[in-house]
Amino acid sequence: MGYVNWSYDVLKKFCNDVFTNFGFSADEAQIITDVLLLSDLYGIESHGMQRMVRYHKGIEKGMIDVHAKPEVVFETPVSAVIDGHDGMGQLIGHKS
Repeated sequence: MGYVNWSYDVLKKFCNDVFTNFGFSADEAQIITDVLLLSDLYGIESHGMQRMVRYHKGIEKGMIDVHAKPEVVFETPVSAVIDGHDGMGQLIGHKS
């Protein structure tokens, strides 16, 4: 199977729509979309749009919690341990 080229704006709207339909807020959908599209643009396709199918399955199976809120469980002056409570890594990283 070959590559299909889409404009960035079309993909951005598509991804935002998909993630809001999954149950994420508009702001959260934007953060996830930005990370996925930037990964593809940088050539790191393993962490780009192809993950959308995996995320959809994870949400359907309850393995990803769209309402998860990251929590600091341990902190030092130079580091922290954050429990993401099965949320999306892009959001956990962004809030960290």
